[in-house]
Amino acid sequence: MLQAPAPDLRLRAAQALGDLGDRRAIPALVDRLTDEDPAVCEASSQALLNLRGREVAARLAPLLAVEQIALRNAAMSLLRRIGEDAPDLLLDLLNDNDRDLRIFAADILAHIEAPGVARALINALADPDPNVRANAATSLGLRGASAALPGLIELLGDEEWVAFAAIEALALIGDPSAVKPLIDCLQKSSEVLCLAIAEALGRFSDPRVLPPVLDAMRQAEGPLLQHLLSALLKGANPTMLRSMDHDLRERACMVLVDALSDPSSQVKSDALLGIAVLGDNASVYSLLDLSRQANSGEMQELIVLALASIGEMAPLVGAVGDPNPRLAEVAVRALGQIGGELSVGPLIEALQHASPQVRSLAAHSLGEINAAMSLPALLAALHDDDDETKVQAAWALGRLGNFGAIPALGSLLDHPTEEVRDQALQALLEIGGTVVRQLMIAGLTDQSPHRRELCARGLGWLGAGEGMSAMAGLLSDPYPKVRREVVLALLGSGDSRAIDFLETVSHDPDTTVRRSLVEALAHRSPREGMGLLVKYLNDPDPEIRLEAVEGLGRAGAAEAVEPLLLLLDSSENRIKESAAKALGAIGDTGASTPLIRLLADDNPRVRAAAMTAIQKIEGGW
Repeated sequence: MLQAPAPDLRLRAAQALGDLGDRRAIPALVDRLTDEDPAVCEASSQALLNLRGREVAARLAPLLAVEQIALRNAAMSLLRRIGEDAPDLLLDLLNDNDRDLRIFAADILAHIEAPGVARALINALADPDPNVRANAATSLGLRGASAALPGLIELLGDEEWVAFAAIEALALIGDPSAVKPLIDCLQKSSEVLCLAIAEALGRFSDPRVLPPVLDAMRQAEGPLLQHLLSALLKGANPTMLRSMDHDLRERACMVLVDALSDPSSQVKSDALLGIAVLGDNASVYSLLDLSRQANSGEMQELIVLALASIGEMAPLVGAVGDPNPRLAEVAVRALGQIGGELSVGPLIEALQHASPQVRSLAAHSLGEINAAMSLPALLAALHDDDDETKVQAAWALGRLGNFGAIPALGSLLDHPTEEVRDQALQALLEIGGTVVRQLMIAGLTDQSPHRRELCARGLGWLGAGEGMSAMAGLLSDPYPKVRREVVLALLGSGDSRAIDFLETVSHDPDTTVRRSLVEALAHRSPREGMGLLVKYLNDPDPEIRLEAVEGLGRAGAAEAVEPLLLLLDSSENRIKESAAKALGAIGDTGASTPLIRLLADDNPRVRAAAMTAIQKIEGGW
């Protein structure tokens, strides 16, 4: 079939031969690695991977010498994954007269775990061909071979692309003893190679690398200084960086500020992190200028981080009133992170900014600082034209916890925007106390359905207490949302009277109200609620019936056995299946006989549920 004209037949044949595992198929599968159909090539390759072993490797190794690039690449890819089944074949290739075979072998051996591989690659570092030396260096780096350090360090003086490979390998191995040779190499290398060394130095996490990097920075200029600084920022802790001598630190900060105008966002990001760590006061205005053009949220975050880390207040105070909203936003957020009483005045001023985004951020920042002196300004912000500013002001007032904010927050419970209403309620609940509870109870009889709904929810959180009867009266409210909220509040109150009040909900005309009660009973009800849940086994809505069945089974409600047995005769397969599962979970032995009859049901899911339930009840087969 591998020779069939139709590619789908060849594909199926290759897949089947891989599954069969018969080694007689190896030569034919190797031949198909150059099939004109890519899917057949892939299937043949996968089949050879399934077969693997020395025989497969021996068939593939000679293909490294062929002139067909696709076939050679396929052989290399396979040998990287199965070469460990015959490592000697690849090790022999490292000594072949054909330099291309030595190059390929050095590449493949990076992925082979076998005795002698690392030593053979180290020996290949002295190969007469530079490409072999470069590939051997790369492979040793990928293997993390510390024993290769002397040979790799010697390659730092080799041809430039070989030295590149050695630098990368030393960085991957990460041994600090390579740092000094890398630093020494900076003095005699091209600018391009120096940049590669500087980048490699940034990958050493050992603090011992820092002194030589600092020394190299004293003579470095331009891009090299920038790369060395990047290496320093990645490897040093903030305390060490801030303890740099004044001249060096000043040079470093100048480099970072210059990098803020680089077109690369990654370079700008690295510079911002460096400025944040060094805390350079002179860079504040450059940061503020950058914020005018910062389009991405990530860039703004880094600018805010740097400004807050520096902590220079005067420029930020001046920027909060700037007409450019991006600049004002950054200043407001930085002041919020700096905190303290000195930030409160400028943030209050920012509540008057023309940009609603700036005003909402200012309100949020005031909430983060949590200063009592911001109370009047936050109360005024509740009347802002922008809903998000109202939301943030309400959130901040909740954090303040001042009783004086209760009337103003209470007035927002009628607001037309749901998010504003919800945040006002949350703020009131955070303030808490008797006054808030009385506000919630009074709101149960308000003309606004929004207020009745929210006050019922609030009492659910605070505990209904003396408002229990008033809440129960809302079970006949004309608005379903209000009734639904009352159901949840009563059930969550923990009051023993709640179940009696909730009896009437089974007659509620709105399906969502009944469902909310059933879902709550099924997942978090006290035992006394099981009798109420049984009533919903006959609800007209099938989803409610299912929820009730599952809840009773989950609770192991023995009082539900008889009603559940009746559901085994239901015309709905989902109901029968769920009832069988629930009876199995309850474990009443009286359910076994009816469940056995269900083993003859037409529906396989029902039969399976019945069988599982019987096993649970009887304790086995």
